[in-house]
Amino acid sequence: MTGDEKLITALQNLGATLCMIELDPVGVDNLAVIDNNFKFNVAEFAAEFELPFRSLEQLLAYNAQDLKHRARYGQELVERAAKVSEHDPFLDKKQLQLAQKYLLELFEREELDAIVTLDYNDVLTPAVAGYPEIMVPFGRNAAGEPRGVLFFAKDKHDPKLLELAYAFEQGTKGRLVPKIF
Repeated sequence: MTGDEKLITALQNLGATLCMIELDPVGVDNLAVIDNNFKFNVAEFAAEFELPFRSLEQLLAYNAQDLKHRARYGQELVERAAKVSEHDPFLDKKQLQLAQKYLLELFEREELDAIVTLDYNDVLTPAVAGYPEIMVPFGRNAAGEPRGVLFFAKDKHDPKLLELAYAFEQGTKGRLVPKIF
């Protein structure tokens, strides 16, 4: 049984009414939003938490001293964000509006309480829209890596989202404690 099949079975066993959909948010670009903001927010964040760097350029240099531990998945996204010369507030607003419009129409058309995906599939569109999201542990994949189920709902539907995620967590007991503990 695939991870998707296990998820579908678990949701059905918990009484969920399922509606299979595919997200296709044309024009929504999470990376553009990150690039537009990251460089300008990192200095404030670094100062607040007394990090060993004060700018994105310093972060790149800091990571380069020990890429294996400080940027083991690479720092291409950080390098990309460093190339942005000025913040564009209209880009953020446009992306927010596109993502919210797309998701709101989807939620209403399909009469959905929440959207549920396996792992981090489709995590970006609700992030751009500012919609609430929660990840619930759901066992491991064939390679032994932890899996999770992402739940997200419409804006200001946090209580319902927490209720659904908690019910799923309690009903599946999918959290596996690593053996090193």
